[in-house]
Amino acid sequence: MKLTGFDNEWDALQNALQGPTGKAYTEADLKADSAMPLQKLKKQWDLRIVFTLAIAPIWLVAVFYFNEFIIQLLMGLVFISNLWSLYISFNLKSKLKKGVNSNLPVLENIKITHNLISTAIRLEERVFIFIYPISVAAGFFAGLSMSGAVNNIANNPQKALTILTILGVCIVVLTPLSHFMAKWLNKLAFGNYLKELKRVIESYENDKQ
Repeated sequence: MKLTGFDNEWDALQNALQGPTGKAYTEADLKADSAMPLQKLKKQWDLRIVFTLAIAPIWLVAVFYFNEFIIQLLMGLVFISNLWSLYISFNLKSKLKKGVNSNLPVLENIKITHNLISTAIRLEERVFIFIYPISVAAGFFAGLSMSGAVNNIANNPQKALTILTILGVCIVVLTPLSHFMAKWLNKLAFGNYLKELKRVIESYENDKQ
C-alpha cells in the first residue's frame, strides 16, 4: 500500500536536501534580504556626517575666541581631527552611493560594503583615542581661561602644579571613558545592522558551499 501523503513529503524533503540550505538563492533574493540593513547603515552614516558637521564649527569658533596660544593649538588640533573624520565619512558615502564594483557579484559587493563601513568605524575609534586627551585638555584650559584663573596660576607655581595634576587625572579618567562611549554609540547606531548584514552574507555563503 502506498502512503501518498508520506511519499509527497519525502520527495519534497529530498528535493530540498539537494542544495546545502534547501534553497537556490538568486541575486534578486540577496538584494532583497540585504536591502533593509544596507539602507539603515547608509542612513545612520548620513546622520553621523550631519552630527560631525554640526560639531566641527564649534571647535573652529573656539580657536578664534580664545587668546591663549595653548588653547588655540589644542582646539585647532581637535578641529583638524573633525575635518579628517568628515573626509573619511564623505569618502565612504561616495563609495556607497556609486556602488563598490558593478562587475562583481552582488554578494561580493555586499561583503566589501560591510568591510568598508566596519573598517571606517574601527579606524576612527583607534585614531580618536589620541584625540580625546587633546580635547579634554582643550576644554580644561578653556574653562580656566573663562574663569579668569589663568593669570593666578601663572604667578603661583604650587597652584600650577595642582592644576596640572588635576588635568592629568581628568585625561586618565575621561580618555577611556570617551573611547568606550564612542564604541557604545557606534554599536548602538551601526551594530545591529552590521550584524544583520553579516548574517545575510554568511547565509548566502553557506548556500554556495
